[in-house]
Formats: sequence, structure tokens, C-alpha cells
Amino acid sequence: MFTKTDDGSVLSSDDRVIFFSCSRFIAQIVQENCCFICGARPGTVPFNDEHILPNWILRKFGLHDKTINLPNEEKFRYARFRIPCCEPCNSKMGRELEAPMSSLFAEGYEAFTRYLSDGNPWFLFGWMCLIFLKTHLKDNALYFHKDRRKGEQRIGELHAWQDLHHIHCVARSFYTQCELRAEVCGSLLVLPAKIIPGVESFDYGDLSFAQTMLLRIDDIAVIAVLDDSNALNSIQMSEQWKINGQLSPLQLREIAVRMAVQNLLLKERPVFSSELDLEHEGMCYRCRSTTRYSLCRAYRGKRGTVWPDDATPLRADDTRGSGEGLHHGANGWGALHFPS
Repeated sequence: MFTKTDDGSVLSSDDRVIFFSCSRFIAQIVQENCCFICGARPGTVPFNDEHILPNWILRKFGLHDKTINLPNEEKFRYARFRIPCCEPCNSKMGRELEAPMSSLFAEGYEAFTRYLSDGNPWFLFGWMCLIFLKTHLKDNALYFHKDRRKGEQRIGELHAWQDLHHIHCVARSFYTQCELRAEVCGSLLVLPAKIIPGVESFDYGDLSFAQTMLLRIDDIAVIAVLDDSNALNSIQMSEQWKINGQLSPLQLREIAVRMAVQNLLLKERPVFSSELDLEHEGMCYRCRSTTRYSLCRAYRGKRGTVWPDDATPLRADDTRGSGEGLHHGANGWGALHFPS
């Protein structure tokens, strides 16, 4: 039988945390060094930590000695880009998520899209949530200023952690086995990526405050909006993206940014919640959403605040407000303008 704690968390009969309340998520997962999946504390079980970008991606593209650009515009080596994780959870992720995902990407764009069409998007969506979550949890361990005389602020202080609680619930659903209702899934766009000789066939970037991310691996690009309850797919994608061929890295980045802006401009926001059956040990994540989404009209002005029209790079600093930030691969996220 499930039990509910005073803070609203839910424990199974064997004391596994099935649901972290928002306050417990922030206190235990964000602020401590506990396993981000099960919540185990170091010393209670063996730890071997988890690569934020899966190790199979790092090996495939030789990224271990390369760097990711952080929201404070500093670089950080991928080999050290890890967060605390216990050995049992790390092994479970490798078996149930990373091994099949690696095989799926290896089959190429056509097979990848067939798999999604024949099945459902949950496997891919949960995996994207996992990467986004890990990327942001790492920020809480990194100082904003290398020179500590300038302040003790952590990069993680840019983020509104309560907004990542939903993503944590989805990302660890492979562990909890909780039901995910269809409306919880965000907008996913899988696009054909152009492989250009001399240009790395990998790209990663996220817009933290818009909960939007891009991952490009060979000829497959995945853009995910994690908190819109599929709203953008329902109102925009079928009409907006007239795509009839492979897309360049800059084109893919522009689409990701435009989706991020549109997510920020949704008039109605979905509200996520959990539904609990203590007696029968059942739990599901659901979403209260409108049957018809629409966008605010101030698209052009808002776009300029996310990605300036003068082609300057997006940056995050102390003046941009809580929750704003950008992580991206070593080549940088260039501009909205296409090359001639």
C-alpha cells in the first residue's frame, strides 16, 4: 500500500519514493547530492554518477574532451559533465533507456520516424525530459563566476526549480512505473537533418525558461517542448513548417527558437498534477488543459527578447530574470539568419 508523507510525497510499501513533492524535489534532488532518480543519499548505496549527455553519444562523436557552453558563457568538458546517481538507477537507465535509444538512432531517420508512427512518443519524450533535467541539475553545482570574488552565485539560481518538478516526474517514470496520461506529453518535432561534410553531425541546445530543447544526431533532429501538453502541435506545426527536405544546422536552430517563443506566447497554460490511489498502489500524471490553444499576438516583439534580431548570441546573466539560460554545444548557437 502506498503512503503519503507530511510534505505530500508518496512512498511505496518497500519505501521507494514514487512521487517527490515539489518541496522534497527541491530540498533533496536539487540542493543535495542525492541520486536524482530514487533519492538515495551517498553512502547508503554505491554511486557511480551519470553522464548528462549519454556516454554512447559522447563516444560516437568523440566528445569527452570537447566542451559544452554553459549559461554563463563558460565552457565545461563533457567528460566531467555528470550528476550524482546511484549504481542501481544508472544501470537501469542504461538497460531500459540508453541501449534501445542508441539502437534506434543508429537506424536513421526513416526507421526512427516509422518507430514513432507505429508506437507512441513516450519513450522519446521521457528520454528528452531526462537529458533536460540532468543538464539543469548540474547547474546547481556550478558557480556563475569563475572568480569567486565576484560572488558565490550558482548557475542553478537562474532556474525556477518548481517549473522543473513536472519534468522530474516524467523523467523518472521508467523507475516509478506511474501512468502518464496522453495530455502530459509535450510537442515533439522529428525532422530530417542535413549531414554536411566537415560539420559535426551533433548539436544540442536548450532554452531553459521556455523548456524547449534541440538534439541533432546524424540525420535525425528532435525538437521538444516539454511543458505545453502538445499545444504547439495542435495549433501550429501542421500549417507552419512546410518542410520538404533535409534541414541545415542553422535552420534547425531557428525552428527550435521559434517553438520556444510560441510556447512562451500560449494564452492558456496547461496545469500538471498527480492522481493517487493509495490502496491499490496506483498513480498517474495528468494535465488539465484546454481543448483549443491559441497564441498571444505579440510574436515579433517576444521573439526579439529570446533571440535578438541583430544576430547577437543569446546569453544569460544576472539581469535576465529567474529561469533564463541556455546550454549548447561547443560550436555555439549562432543566429536566426540563414547563410546566403
